Amino acid sequence: MSKRNREQSDAVSLFPFLSILTCLIGTLTMLIAALALRQISPGDKGSEEENIKAEARLTTFKQIQAQINADKNEIERLKKLIEELEKQLRRITLDSESLKKKKVDLEKDIEKRKKVAEIATEAGKLKTKADQLNIDIARVKKEIEAKQAELAKKKKPVGATVTVRPSGSATGLKPFFIECTSDSIVTYDSKESRRISKTVLKTDAAYASLLERVKSQPDSTIIFLVRSGGILTFLEASTIADAAGTRYGKLPVVGDGMIDLGLFDVNSTEKKP
Repeated sequence: MSKRNREQSDAVSLFPFLSILTCLIGTLTMLIAALALRQISPGDKGSEEENIKAEARLTTFKQIQAQINADKNEIERLKKLIEELEKQLRRITLDSESLKKKKVDLEKDIEKRKKVAEIATEAGKLKTKADQLNIDIARVKKEIEAKQAELAKKKKPVGATVTVRPSGSATGLKPFFIECTSDSIVTYDSKESRRISKTVLKTDAAYASLLERVKSQPDSTIIFLVRSGGILTFLEASTIADAAGTRYGKLPVVGDGMIDLGLFDVNSTEKKP
């Protein structure tokens, strides 16, 4: 008896701890269940307010998101519009530059036409002046010729007529007379006389023809009537006659008077220069 009681008093009992642990677990389970029910309970006023606020925030977010999307679309549209406007601006700028260039060219063309018109007008005036000057020149030439003729009459030398008589070796030949002055020769013929400048003797067709005509007539000869100042002219004329093979002779003329060839039936109306 005493031994059994002593063994019983020495053993440790776990009942109080397990009871307490069981109670604690039960309590915790009830608390968790109560909290869970509270969170999912439809009648919870706080949960409804949170849901309303969440829905409001969601609606606001959706509206903002929609506005952002709309703004993005608008921005894209505006970007495209800006690009199109920039293209149009570039085209307008190019057209403007082209128009400016055309304007400048047109202004230059107008200026040229004005200048051409002015030049044409000035040319017309100059032509009128030139025509008037030609008329004045012709009138002045006539006046000069008249004055020269009048002066020649006033300066007509006064002297005895120089008569040429047949004599010497030329007797029996038909003479053709050529007067030699300081600057020309005068050919005397039965009908008319001709004055030829010393500077063109070598190329003058009339003088060459006379030389050939005299050369072709064996009974003809040329008589050079040499004035006091016509020595050089005689030398030039005689050299050409030698080259042509024409017979000739010379006769000095003394005095400054008119040459009279009446004894040879030759017209000697040509005057001393």
